Amino acid sequence: MKTNKTTVKEGSLDQLQARYEAHWEKKEYKKAYFTLKKIAAINELVFEQEKKGKLVELEKEFHLKQKDELLAQERMFNETLKEKNEELTRVLNTQKSTELHLKSLQLQLSPHFIFNTLQSIQSFIFQQDGETTGDYIAQFAKLMRAILNASEKEKVSVKEEVELLETYMYLEQRRFERIFSYDIQLRQIENQNLVFLPSLLLQPFVENAILHGVGNQKDGKIAVVFRYYKQYLYIHILDNGIGRTAAGKIHKRTYQGTSTALKIMLERAELSRESELFEFHFRIQDRKKNRKIVGTQVSIQVNYLKRKT
Repeated sequence: MKTNKTTVKEGSLDQLQARYEAHWEKKEYKKAYFTLKKIAAINELVFEQEKKGKLVELEKEFHLKQKDELLAQERMFNETLKEKNEELTRVLNTQKSTELHLKSLQLQLSPHFIFNTLQSIQSFIFQQDGETTGDYIAQFAKLMRAILNASEKEKVSVKEEVELLETYMYLEQRRFERIFSYDIQLRQIENQNLVFLPSLLLQPFVENAILHGVGNQKDGKIAVVFRYYKQYLYIHILDNGIGRTAAGKIHKRTYQGTSTALKIMLERAELSRESELFEFHFRIQDRKKNRKIVGTQVSIQVNYLKRKT
């Protein structure tokens, strides 16, 4: 029997049920039979409609749940990807930091400096100046030990840095036959062992002041000033040399290249921002008096990010 597939009107089943009972009481069994079939057909149609409604509802819930699961998977993927990127960045920064550390070491153990030092020792030997030769060799060995010791550390104390610089400048002063003097000053630093700075940081700047500032003039002066103030370490390297422009014209290229040393220091300063210990900034400018250039000044600021010292 064909059934009407349109929505069943409310009350139609009750009417059919009443009609069926009336036929049954009158013993109109044939009419009762066909009325009962209509009731069965309508019940089947109602069931189908309810089933379809449930399926639509379940399908919506499934899609919503599936969408939530996909969003959760996407969030998890993004978090994992972020963690991997951060880990990769840390690894690359560590690798780059190590490379820059080695380059800084190379600046200080440059073949040119070692050759000149050995040449000075040879000169003292030829002059049969045993006392001076012995002292020079001892100071050179002390400097090499200090540099190699610093190369194994991320940070050194002000005391260690001062000792390294004093030894280095003493050797260079002797090599340049005392044409320049030097002075290291400590201000507002009560304990040199408790104030730290990045290792292998200052010597290239001091070396530049000697070679390009005062190395070719008499009565040269170099001052290195340390000042500790409110969790910051300030370092100034001053010379009374010929200034940056004049030095650049005379020394177009040195054994290490001033531009190379400067580039390494800039990269170290940039990378120090990712450090958990220090970050540092530096600036190089001419010193002027009465509008005349009277030397060069390097200003370095070391910020302590976490007091692991």
